[in-house]
Amino acid sequence: MGCGNFSGSDHDFWANSNCFSMASGTNATCEPKSNNILGMCVGVFKAHCPANNGVEGTIPYMYHTHMSSGGGNQRRLDGHAPIKCKACGFRSASVDEDPEAGKYLVELAWGRNAKNGAIAEGPHLSGYGVWIVDQYGRNGQPITFVYKKTTSQTCCNSLLYQVVVAGTWPTDSTLVRFAVMPFQEVTNSSGSKVHIYVPRGIYFDNYVDKVPEAGVVVTKVTQVMAMEVATCAAANTLKDSPAADEYLRAAYAESSGIARKYINLQSKAVENCNSGGRRLQTGNPTLKGTFQVILPSDYSGTFSQTTVNTDTFASTLNTLLAASGDSDLTSVTVSNVAGEAPTVNAVTVDTPTDGARPLASLAISCVAVVLALAGRLVA
Repeated sequence: MGCGNFSGSDHDFWANSNCFSMASGTNATCEPKSNNILGMCVGVFKAHCPANNGVEGTIPYMYHTHMSSGGGNQRRLDGHAPIKCKACGFRSASVDEDPEAGKYLVELAWGRNAKNGAIAEGPHLSGYGVWIVDQYGRNGQPITFVYKKTTSQTCCNSLLYQVVVAGTWPTDSTLVRFAVMPFQEVTNSSGSKVHIYVPRGIYFDNYVDKVPEAGVVVTKVTQVMAMEVATCAAANTLKDSPAADEYLRAAYAESSGIARKYINLQSKAVENCNSGGRRLQTGNPTLKGTFQVILPSDYSGTFSQTTVNTDTFASTLNTLLAASGDSDLTSVTVSNVAGEAPTVNAVTVDTPTDGARPLASLAISCVAVVLALAGRLVA
């Protein structure tokens, strides 16, 4: 079975088509064009579509151009050329906070893209996608993404980008780790936005699974927070902005006293606006965010509808939005924040598990290491 194509094959990002629709057992020399993110972050390389490939869409292996790519004992590309980009910094440990088998809740943090020892977030880099990938950083499933941040900092802030990912591990046992993939956003012929990803991501091996003792009770809280905004356009801006997710999580953390690493924003929805973005007569435009929280083991007291201080939530969120530097968000403010009655679910883990991640042998080398953020609020 043949291999799938690298990102950008449908959008004129490659200087040749050698690596398009490669047959199994074949090799090719791949070269991206120079005026896009692939030209910025990827050099010329050899690709190999595995012989007897049995999975449709498998992305070819990548090799240095000076290496043979035909043998089973050949060294595959790891953290070296032709990948020229990497994260400028990162934290040193990544902890899964969800002990249920097959589930994960992890906060990832990383710094800006770097190239040749300098920060490199030029016009071709639009943001970073978070994926679950195999041990070679290929064949992934996208989870979420964040856009590039505007900052006046000239040094490396290894905690500039922060995101919580939570959910259920894919049934495909070859998908074993998280990856952060730089992308360039383009608009296709139908007007839809498309992300072109660097073939190899920023991924990590230092992953600490949550392994509770038998009988440990883990409390999960689900709560909807409603907040009014001035217009339907503002409500939809908050709903459609991935960057707003982190500000909403930070506001929930600050107003509840629970560390941000335990908080996941599951979904966002707009009410009192029609499909065309016009305000309805039933009420003010409202954004509703559904949060899921894993209460830490040292949490005391009872989580109730009034646990979240709604005034603190509003003031924290408005401060973060105003300081975001994002022209779509700086003028958005929320008011009349209200928390709905939470659903509190105590989960008893009957027997210890070996964690949420599927087991597989992992490559040691990587482009860079993306690790978890332990703190609640980071400037």
